[in-house]
Amino acid sequence: MPKVADVIEFCLKFDIPINDRPGMIDPLLLLQRVGLIKEEAIELAGAAEQLTIAPTQKDAEDLLDAAVDLVYATIATVVAHGYDFDEAWSRVHRANMAKERAPDANNKRGSTFDVVKPEGWRPPSHRDLTEQPYSLGDLLCEESGLLLHRSLQTQSGPISLAEIERSFREFNGALKASMTT
Repeated sequence: MPKVADVIEFCLKFDIPINDRPGMIDPLLLLQRVGLIKEEAIELAGAAEQLTIAPTQKDAEDLLDAAVDLVYATIATVVAHGYDFDEAWSRVHRANMAKERAPDANNKRGSTFDVVKPEGWRPPSHRDLTEQPYSLGDLLCEESGLLLHRSLQTQSGPISLAEIERSFREFNGALKASMTT
């Protein structure tokens, strides 16, 4: 399962802004994020195409690397907006599990490998995740199972890097202490 806390750590290390609560990010940052996602998708498509022509071990490695980079960049975009990736993932997964395997190739993708939406299928709603306030602290607590500094859960708007670093130091201390007991 993707590790949201790893991506948050990456954003903190490189001072990439992330929201504490759902909200818009700087439009230039959003364009940069989408450009990176497109770049990774193109790399993934190129590696997949190469694997269908003359597969090599390097092509397989390139495919895996591009796929993971694509997910990483996407999670970073979700985290930057302050959205709860894990909850959204769970909802999409439940909705996808309600789909059905295509009985034949007579579908929009022309493949028997396709999975299609049956009659009455409903897409997941993420409205509450994009409107209802929750904090980065809640995401990290859920990811780790440990309690992160409560100040992150009450602060509104983007979190300052200094406050996040302070909270991570406390969090890491609690994590280390829990591992030694």
